[in-house]
Amino acid sequence: SVVAIGDVPGSELPPSALEALDRYVFEPRMGEYDVLLGAARGLVAAHGRIDAVESNGEHWLEVEGRLRDDLGVAGPTEADVRRLRSKLAMAEAFEAAGVAAPPIAPCSSPEAVRRFAATHGLPLVFKPDR
Repeated sequence: SVVAIGDVPGSELPPSALEALDRYVFEPRMGEYDVLLGAARGLVAAHGRIDAVESNGEHWLEVEGRLRDDLGVAGPTEADVRRLRSKLAMAEAFEAAGVAAPPIAPCSSPEAVRRFAATHGLPLVFKPDR
């Protein structure tokens, strides 16, 4: 079975999307994890074990991992996703694997930025960790 949970009413989905699904559950409170988990468990009860958890937005990646953890679905765990989304954690993984990467450091103060610039030079690129 191909089933889905979404926060868009089924009546607003393209007919081709609905035709591709065996079941669609409209859940406007998907941002409330317990509600989403309950909807997913309802699909498991009705259709059997879930083989994959996928979404269409980066902001859902950690939620996907948490659902996989809670439902016993193979794939990246919540901790895996958190690590993969962290630029600092990925820099550590690159370094441990011997992959060349630009220097990176957490900089939470002007002094930390100045120290980093003094060591590595300019220009600097600033990005959030996630």
